[in-house]
Amino acid sequence: MLRKPPPARLDVLFLCVAAAFLALILRLVQLQVFLGEAYTALARENAVREVLTPVPRGRILDRRGVVLAADRVSLTAYLQPGEAFQPGEALTRLALLFGPDDPGLHRALQSLEYRVFPAAYVLPDLDPRTYTRLAEREPELSGLSLGWEPVREYPLGPVAAHVVGYLGEVSARDVFTYPDLYRPGDLRGVTGVEAACDWLLRGRAGRTVHEVDAAGHSTTVLLTQEGEPGLDVRLTLDAVLQRAAYESLSAALTRLGGPSETSGGARPGGAVVVLDPRTGAVLALVSQPSFDPNLLVLPGPRSEAAGLYRDPSSPFLDRVSRGLYAPGSAFKVVTAAAALEAGVTTTGEAVVDTGTHPRIPKRCWKPGGHGRVRLREALMVSCNVYFYEMGLRLGIDRLASMARRFGLGRPVGLDLYAPRGALGPGRSGPVADGDPAGTVPGPEAKAAAFPDDPTFWPAEVMDAAIGEGLHAHTPLHLALLTAALANGGTLYRPYVIDEVLDRDGLTLVRAKPEVAGELGLSPGTLLAVREAMRGAAMGTSPVRGTAASVFGPAFEARWGVSVAGKTGTHERTGSGEDDDGWFICFVPYGDPRLAIAVVVEQGGSGAGSAAPVARAVIEAWLLSRENPEPD
Repeated sequence: MLRKPPPARLDVLFLCVAAAFLALILRLVQLQVFLGEAYTALARENAVREVLTPVPRGRILDRRGVVLAADRVSLTAYLQPGEAFQPGEALTRLALLFGPDDPGLHRALQSLEYRVFPAAYVLPDLDPRTYTRLAEREPELSGLSLGWEPVREYPLGPVAAHVVGYLGEVSARDVFTYPDLYRPGDLRGVTGVEAACDWLLRGRAGRTVHEVDAAGHSTTVLLTQEGEPGLDVRLTLDAVLQRAAYESLSAALTRLGGPSETSGGARPGGAVVVLDPRTGAVLALVSQPSFDPNLLVLPGPRSEAAGLYRDPSSPFLDRVSRGLYAPGSAFKVVTAAAALEAGVTTTGEAVVDTGTHPRIPKRCWKPGGHGRVRLREALMVSCNVYFYEMGLRLGIDRLASMARRFGLGRPVGLDLYAPRGALGPGRSGPVADGDPAGTVPGPEAKAAAFPDDPTFWPAEVMDAAIGEGLHAHTPLHLALLTAALANGGTLYRPYVIDEVLDRDGLTLVRAKPEVAGELGLSPGTLLAVREAMRGAAMGTSPVRGTAASVFGPAFEARWGVSVAGKTGTHERTGSGEDDDGWFICFVPYGDPRLAIAVVVEQGGSGAGSAAPVARAVIEAWLLSRENPEPD
């Protein structure tokens, strides 16, 4: 005989059932009322598939139309978005299909591990054999589809790597910040023109929206949008000068040999920059050690690419616009201008150099000194004692003021880092940090570097006058001040990006020269410094210029032009390494078209290492003059 449960137990059971029904009702309300729209959208997404059709990225061209970057076709196997198909499962199934030792598959699978968004697609840049094998078995691989995508190619390789730049996969931050521009798995410019003009070069992918069934097969095409290829960008760069600068700098560095015992395995580097002094246009920009951007086109563990990131020589550093150096005696042109403008000397005053300054025993580079020298001879032979004396007469404040008039101590505003009108970094945001300001020696710089000893001593003024001590400037700074001396005193803002072209090659936007300042030098000062620079490169009598062995009368007889220049040697005191060699110049003297700055790390004298590099660039330009320049 069954016994009825006690009333108390029935109440508990009833409450439990009621609570369960109440929780169920509340969950239904939550799903239908509060989360209904979200789940409806999710259901629609499950029933809809968006397929993007890649478009060619715009080309990067030099000033004469030589291709510096363009696309090639890459065969690719995609994982379809929205499939319940994890990358790990895909790799396992593909490895079973082809065998884990298949070389084409192995390379492609390894590259997946280096992607920021690994589910975006599986196998990039397939070789034809692997692609054909996949096509034969595609029906067995649900969720996998075959296609193509454009892949970047850089014909000049390392020759123009720092100015052209390279591509890399977008980061999660890129996707979050620019959702209308980037999707997971996209590539974007990382450095150089590729980064600065990414928003112009990338174009807009084609878009097709399909309605799909439960198996993921398309049943209806809901929407089709044509893609827009990227725009071409023409640079101010001259591929002829770029190659000449790269090859001549490579030869100079090769002569120096490998890393020194004190360099930590780093190889010496260097930089060459060539400007049009009439506009500030960059005609060549070379930094070494360099890298081959073709190795970085696709993510992957290629040994060459992996080694670049570990290289202590910093191959990714653009030494032209971001490398900071003391300019050594190349700075003496600034000291000479300051002394003449301040009236502390004249072009006719002679200073006696016995090898050591008479008041503060700092020595000249030449044992025994240069004897009696005036300003012109002092610049021609790079007499330290003469410029020690000018530094003491000027004082650090007047010397620093003139350096700033020449554009030192502030960013130059290169368009690879900052917008320039409608060109440069734009809708895809800034690229890295801007170019550095560098350091002009003075009380503030001394206090920042040595807070325990902020006094700027006379010996330090003497060092500053010959380009040593706290000086830190980029080769681009030195090229711009050289261009200003060449063109009569105008400082231009340098630029690389010249034009944006439409699909028919017609100009949409073109850059215009931008004046960044004026030297404000008197005609007499300007003439005196320019004449002294010509003597340094060409003069042999009554004194021989420091670069006359590289140029001199023989060069003028051969080419019919004269060069104005200044050598420099920066002492790497206490490092155990050789000195850096500098050379700045402009040519032709009477109608300057090129302004050049060259630095060779551990190159020794500027005349022996840097000046020959500049000569090779000048000769390449002279040989190409028969080809008319673009208007």
